[in-house]
Amino acid sequence: MSSRKKNGKKRRKLGSLLLLLFLTIILLATSTYAWFTANRSVTIDAINVTVSTSNGIQISTDANSWKTLISNSDITTGYAFDTDNDSVNDLVDQNQFSLTNLSPVSTAGAVSGGKLVMYKGVIDDKNTDGVLGLTASATPAEAKSTTTGDFIAFDIFLKVDEAGPVYLNVGSGAIVTGNNADKGAQNAVRMGFIVEGNGAATTPAATLAAYSGGTSVLIVEPNSDQHNAFGIEQARQYYQDYTYGSTSGADYTSLSEGTGNDWVSWDGVSAAISDSNEIAWANTNAHDSGSYFTAMTGNYLTRTTAAFTTNTGTPAPTPVSIGLSLSAGITKIRVYLWIEGQDIDCDTSASGANITFNIGFTLDQ
Repeated sequence: MSSRKKNGKKRRKLGSLLLLLFLTIILLATSTYAWFTANRSVTIDAINVTVSTSNGIQISTDANSWKTLISNSDITTGYAFDTDNDSVNDLVDQNQFSLTNLSPVSTAGAVSGGKLVMYKGVIDDKNTDGVLGLTASATPAEAKSTTTGDFIAFDIFLKVDEAGPVYLNVGSGAIVTGNNADKGAQNAVRMGFIVEGNGAATTPAATLAAYSGGTSVLIVEPNSDQHNAFGIEQARQYYQDYTYGSTSGADYTSLSEGTGNDWVSWDGVSAAISDSNEIAWANTNAHDSGSYFTAMTGNYLTRTTAAFTTNTGTPAPTPVSIGLSLSAGITKIRVYLWIEGQDIDCDTSASGANITFNIGFTLDQ
């Protein structure tokens, strides 16, 4: 073989390598959106949770001490009961409340054993095919902790004298303050409620605490009408091949920065995704990968204007029912607060902020 032919082969091989390197760089540059880029945790400077009640509802975190307002310390204290009289607390709350770190997780709303099934994703090239994709695994079992856990989950007990629907107060939702308040972490937040069981007002606290009969979750999406530039750009890239939303044929190019947008659904992870089955980022949706994702819309949506709307798009500037109808006596509810990794507003730049969750229950609409 002549030296000219050898040099030509080398140049072609080098050109192919350079092209592959260029495409890899482009892929890396355009795939750093949801999941905070390759499973980076979103560092939260402070997390504050308040749950308030009014108009005939009392609230507790241990089914013993009744209040109209609970906060971080009540949630982290939780409850502990010795049910078999051996001087060892064998029934302890599983309030998972990491005060400084949250990582994106995703759910399709499945409930198992009274707990919301959550998955944690990683954006990487696990199967080494040169294409970044998503793998996901079920999150560890929920356990009492103030230092670990990718999302917040805790038990509350609501006491009422008469049966009736419960409404979520105007002002309930999530806000972010601090250096990255404008980066949109609050726009990817979800709140979930699972009713675990109900007992008469005279039911022993330990019996109430042991309830775990919930089979479904009610999901509320705060700030469903708000997006910033990061979320809009992701929507345009992620949804360019098909449409999702409340408006037939909507392609998301009409989204604008600020409030007043139509709601955008998300594709919740519904099954573990192994390294060998890694799904290319462009296909991480129910349309292309229905075995692993479910198209989701919050059962109830809140708006940054402090008004509420149902997922039919009907605005309601007064408290709205979130589908909870309390029986007389005491009802145990498990509350979930998380950052949805499959939300278009889940962006790496949102890391570092102060998140405040406000949840208010009332009997009056």
